[in-house]
Order: sequence, then C-alpha cells, then structure tokens
Amino acid sequence: MKLRQCLREQGVNVPDTEGHGAFAQLSPADRQKLEAALKGPCRKYQSGSFGDASDPQSQEFLDALTKFAACMRRRGVNVADPVANDPEGPFAVLHSLDQSDPKVAAASSACRDKLPASQ
Repeated sequence: MKLRQCLREQGVNVPDTEGHGAFAQLSPADRQKLEAALKGPCRKYQSGSFGDASDPQSQEFLDALTKFAACMRRRGVNVADPVANDPEGPFAVLHSLDQSDPKVAAASSACRDKLPASQ
C-alpha cells in the first residue's frame, strides 16, 4: 500500500489492481517513471512489496522473475524469461502479460509465489 502511494506521488498511474498485475498494466511512460521512483524516493518501500530481492537489477530478483516466467509457460502462457539490463526494465516480463485474459490471470495467480514477494 505504501509503495503504491509513493509511486502515485511520483506520478506513476498505478491502477488499483491487487498484486503484481498492476505493473503489467502500466503505460510506457509510467514504466519509465516507475523505474525512476524505485531507484529514488520509493526504494524504501520496495522490500516490503518485493521481499529481500528488492534490487530489480539483482541476480536474485531476475532469478525470481525467471522462475515466474517458467511457471507461466507450464500453464500455457507464452512469456519470455527476463533479460538482465533490459531497456524496458526488469518488469518487462510482467508488462507483456494481458491480465484481462482469463488464462493469463489464472496462471499469474498460480505462479504468484514465484515472484520476489507478493504485495
């Protein structure tokens, strides 16, 4: 909740969607603001939302996203593994998901525990 509030204060239009699906719905402009906010004023709230893997560029964070992507594929959702130093940021794997698709939403829910931590 504090992370979402901080992001909004930084101009990131984070929807009220619960969990990590909120980040999948961000516009490209909001994704850039998100990255800046997570490196700056909102960083202190990251560990509460993403657990110990709070640095989005850390290997631990990327490993968690890779496990999430593999879990999604096992459930029939075609999603690529995250790439270190992706120009779209570490959340690109989440951004690519269409949470309005029931199959994607069900797989995201089932794989949620693979993410660095749930909100």
